[in-house]
Amino acid sequence: MGASLHATQRTGQSTFDLANLNLNLVPAPPPVVPISTNRDREAQLSRRVKELEEDLRNMRVENEKQVGAFVRRNCYLGAEKRP
Repeated sequence: MGASLHATQRTGQSTFDLANLNLNLVPAPPPVVPISTNRDREAQLSRRVKELEEDLRNMRVENEKQVGAFVRRNCYLGAEKRP
């Protein structure tokens, strides 16, 4: 034999009284983002900028080599056609 529980539905007002709540409290501040996250992102971006600057320097050097080769080739071709 066991005791059985019977759930009864309440009708009408709740026993919870909202009037006792202090609704004039200052809202909680938004969560604070850790400063280290910004520093990490800044360091990551700084490294990326340095990588891109190095790539740009390498591309300029390669471009100068190709321009020099192009000029030399065209000068030789032009010199051969002259009388």
